[in-house]
Amino acid sequence: MNPINKIFEHLDKSNLTMIGYKYQDERIKDELISKLPYIEIFDFDSSFSVMNALKRTIREKKIESVLSDEEFTNLNVNFLVVDLGNFSIPKSEFTFERSRHISEFIGQMRKEVLETKYSLIILSPVNSTMGRFENLLATLGNDIPSFSGGNRSIYMADMVYVIEGRKIKIIKNRFDSDNITISLDNLKDYKYICSYENNN
Repeated sequence: MNPINKIFEHLDKSNLTMIGYKYQDERIKDELISKLPYIEIFDFDSSFSVMNALKRTIREKKIESVLSDEEFTNLNVNFLVVDLGNFSIPKSEFTFERSRHISEFIGQMRKEVLETKYSLIILSPVNSTMGRFENLLATLGNDIPSFSGGNRSIYMADMVYVIEGRKIKIIKNRFDSDNITISLDNLKDYKYICSYENNN
């Protein structure tokens, strides 16, 4: 099996996937996500609901299709995508509170999505500046970069990837081996096929 296929096969199985990226790798992150049938959610407030955000996004797409004189086709969507780099989280004097805010937000989304047919993908900026917890992991042989808002959400996720240039590293995998690096050189030629289509 093409190693790139393995990335998408695991995405199909996962209820919650975290994908970390550095800002210089944003183009590759966007290329990876563009291969999936997804809706990206942008609007967040104190009364946030995944399903309300999804309905609002579909409604906006219908309006866009009317305004552009195009026929609206029902969306064949498997994934809901949230990029932590695209929306602002209330600034806090303490980094710990900010991290807690993000992990609670992700936990709420995960709980809602588990009751739907969708899989949730959280895209998170990462940096190589490691905190005390990450430094401890590094000494134990687990080189985990610092995710936006801290790394608590890693424990909730089924899959955790980190994009490193033209490669993607699997640092957590509930379904198979982790600590594997896969080349993304052939990503542009990849065509997504749902797991149920693979079984036909």
